[in-house]
Amino acid sequence: MSYDFETAKVAAAPPMPDWLLPIRFRAAFMDLSDDQLVQALLIRYDPGTGIGWHRDRPIFEHVVGLSLGTSASLRFRLRNGAGFQRHRVPLPRRSIYGLTGAA
Repeated sequence: MSYDFETAKVAAAPPMPDWLLPIRFRAAFMDLSDDQLVQALLIRYDPGTGIGWHRDRPIFEHVVGLSLGTSASLRFRLRNGAGFQRHRVPLPRRSIYGLTGAA
């Protein structure tokens, strides 16, 4: 599946490229089969660059992140009355994480 941010629609996507397939085994800790991990998004962030607050679409049930270059922080926030409750998870270089459900 692919998500079009301009139209907010989901469509069929080409298969994951062969050169990414060996990386899927790293997500085995989430008990997901290969056919459940069919899409990859690769983004390069320079050291110190932040990722803005966002919310993944519910159609993507599982999110697996792999941090390669440098350490980073995964930040969460939950609306709490007039403000937010915040939590930060350190991601060391070469770490992997998985999210599912209401993270």
